[in-house]
Amino acid sequence: MDRQHRPISRLVRRARCVAASARRYSNVPWWMASSLSLALGCAAPRVQVTGPLVDTSGSIASIARARALPQASARSLPPATALRPARNASGNSHATPGLDESVARYIARPELLFDPATSIRRWRYIVLHHSAADTGSLASIDRYHREVRGWDECGYHFVIGNGTESGDGEIEVGPRWLKQKHGAHTKNVDHPEYNDEGIGVCLVGDFNAGSPTPKQVEACRRLVAYLEERCDVTPACVTTHGYLAGNHTECPGRNFPFQTIVAPYRFTSR
Repeated sequence: MDRQHRPISRLVRRARCVAASARRYSNVPWWMASSLSLALGCAAPRVQVTGPLVDTSGSIASIARARALPQASARSLPPATALRPARNASGNSHATPGLDESVARYIARPELLFDPATSIRRWRYIVLHHSAADTGSLASIDRYHREVRGWDECGYHFVIGNGTESGDGEIEVGPRWLKQKHGAHTKNVDHPEYNDEGIGVCLVGDFNAGSPTPKQVEACRRLVAYLEERCDVTPACVTTHGYLAGNHTECPGRNFPFQTIVAPYRFTSR
């Protein structure tokens, strides 16, 4: 055989082998299967069998159903054991592996974060705060905002405890997130959008006098990463109350580890 014809011969032999395998489970003529195999680059079709190959007596049973499966897409689906995938404002599942599970371990009721009562609205900012008090929780901050400030409820969307009145690093989901309601945490008459389109996250503690606990920092990192992706907030729009308010406040304190919290890394469920 001429050397120039050898590649063609190999293709024909490979196509016939594939066709022979196909004839075991169908009545497709070998020449038709060969043509199909050649058109597909001589790759054997992937077949999923949903019926038994061998019956209880040991004789070969017929294939109940067999169908070719498409090749896996570039973006694989989340595992079946994962939590319900979060969706961003456009309704698309986010793509970061392990992000749901990563933040869920810091929340007593993760469904409040993943599935608020109201559809996710448009958000542009994530604004970080401290409570400026050594102790606290969502309940006590809510009470203070209503009874002292005269507001209708807690001004933050999320509160992260320090182990005093709630768990150390526990993310508490506020009613404003459940209602997808504007914040009441960063008042600026020239920029009402900081409240109207800003998600407020408050860590319990006074970070001028001390620092957040390691669990608070980790919980905040994961929550910020989750909200960035779910709400399509760009990293440049993750900021602090003090930055937006200028010299009017030191919140979230001199010892607040902003760069650590916003630093990207790969999240896992651990």
